[in-house]
Amino acid sequence: PDKKVKSLTKVEQAKFVSFLENYTGQHNRNNYSNQLMIELLTGMRMGEINALTPECIDFEKGIIHVKSTVARGENYREFIKNGTKTDAGVRDVPMTEAIKPILRSALNNRVDNSLNLLFYDIQKDGIISTNQVNCFFKRVCEKCGIEKRGQHALRHTFATRCVEANIDIKTLSEILGHSGSSIKKVVGSYRHTYNIRYLC
Repeated sequence: PDKKVKSLTKVEQAKFVSFLENYTGQHNRNNYSNQLMIELLTGMRMGEINALTPECIDFEKGIIHVKSTVARGENYREFIKNGTKTDAGVRDVPMTEAIKPILRSALNNRVDNSLNLLFYDIQKDGIISTNQVNCFFKRVCEKCGIEKRGQHALRHTFATRCVEANIDIKTLSEILGHSGSSIKKVVGSYRHTYNIRYLC
């Protein structure tokens, strides 16, 4: 069934970011704060984020090379798939100044692993699934008093902020790795919102 995923409001986004910036994590537990911030600030899919390697982060050119994603194989086991969800998903995502310290933090906190991943589950010695990050996202939302929507809402939030900043739809589609350029403007009862599910 078609699910409508709502983006975070600016107030909710501020609460969410503030919580992650002050979150220290628990000893011997995975911390997914950087992944969530990357999704919020780039619009990348979580599977793409969890498949990143250090070589994908190009500070010199100011881009993130997106070329793989986490997929599920037999018995629901995760693996790194060459290529992404869509053909247009293989792309270079531009870095903003806001994302650079997040990426540096991720590189500094990276643990060596056999798959050379930027993010790795040190507890189970394996790939981090989208579901793992989603569970953490829901706990953060609960702490912040934000309606639980699933971490894909961060991708929608990124797209919404881009539309509000008058970024043209073709450019936004390319950043999001979507082949279509359809977007609907919806007038809400309290404010203008944007239905961006065709992009995300």
